[in-house]
Amino acid sequence: MIVTVLSGVLTANGAPVDATSGVALPTPDRQRTDRGMLLLNGTNTGVGSLTGKLWVYNAGAALWYPAGTDPTSSLKGVINGGIALGETTSDVIRHTEEVRALLFFTRVFFEIVAAANLATLVVKLDCLKYEGN
Repeated sequence: MIVTVLSGVLTANGAPVDATSGVALPTPDRQRTDRGMLLLNGTNTGVGSLTGKLWVYNAGAALWYPAGTDPTSSLKGVINGGIALGETTSDVIRHTEEVRALLFFTRVFFEIVAAANLATLVVKLDCLKYEGN
């Protein structure tokens, strides 16, 4: 299943604030794996860049957690190792990144930490179990 995590937001949007922030992940079953692939597609005007952070929600703890294992607290959850995403080709930003341990979480949220010259941005999470996973 591919879940649209963010669409239409082009500027810093802050961290998730409550249990209804972000979007629900599909219920774990034989079709959903504990790993996912973050898919980011954007266009920009001029020279574009984006720094983003992925958050996951655990219903049992009723808390949001930055996804990731970076030992630096300010970089936990920041995609691309904390380095701003630049243009893949002229006026296009694309990025993929693996996300793990999704079975422990019920919601996902993408925070735009910083952005420059974005015209469009769609962030999706592919958490479908494929043959061989």
